[in-house]
Amino acid sequence: MKRLIFLLCIFPYDLFGHQILSEWETARKSETVELQYRWISVGDTLETRELRAIFNVGAPIAAIVKSINTENDFQNWSVGVKHCQKIEQTNNGWIMYSLFDIPRPFAQQDFIAKYTVEEIGKKTIIKIEALPEYRPQVKGVVRMNNYSGFWMLEDMGGNKTHVKFHSTSFTKPVLPRFIQDPILQRMLINSFETLIKLSENEFITKN
Repeated sequence: MKRLIFLLCIFPYDLFGHQILSEWETARKSETVELQYRWISVGDTLETRELRAIFNVGAPIAAIVKSINTENDFQNWSVGVKHCQKIEQTNNGWIMYSLFDIPRPFAQQDFIAKYTVEEIGKKTIIKIEALPEYRPQVKGVVRMNNYSGFWMLEDMGGNKTHVKFHSTSFTKPVLPRFIQDPILQRMLINSFETLIKLSENEFITKN
C-alpha cells in the first residue's frame, strides 16, 4: 500500500515504475473524453508511449467497476471486443480473457489480463497486468504480451466519478503511427463514451 501511494505521488515515474520522459499531450478530444500521450522508458533503452484517457461519469465508482468486470457489460462498451470471459475471480480482483475483432489491416488479437483492485481513500485503483502464458495461444490469433495499465476512479461526491485510464504496450506498432493512431483513437473514444452511458444507465436503473 505505501509503495503504491508513493508511486502515485512522485513525478519521474508512473504506477509501474516506468521513467517519464515527457509531458502529456492531447491527441484527440470529444465532448466527453480526452486522449493524451506521453513518452516513457523502461531500463536504459526501451521507450514507448503511454496513453491516458480522462472523462467524468455521472455514476458512483461501483457502477463503473461493474461495467469493467462483468463480461456482458465489458463486451458491450469495449469496441472491437468479439468475446470475453472471466476466467477466475481472485480475492482482490479477477482474470479475464478478451478476443478482439480488429478491423483490417490489423491482425486478430487476444488478451489475458489480471485485474487487481485497491482502494486508497476516495480513489479506487484497478491495475491491469498481462498474463500471456495463462492459456495456450490460439492459432492465427496474436497474443498481446507486453502490456500494462490501470484505471483510477476518484469519487467526486454526488454520485459522480472522475476517471483516468492509463495504458502502455511495448509491442511495436503494426503500421506507422500516422496511419494506426486515428483508427485506434476513434475506437477508444467510442468505447469510453459507451462506458459512460452504460455506467450511468446502470445507476439510474437501480435508483
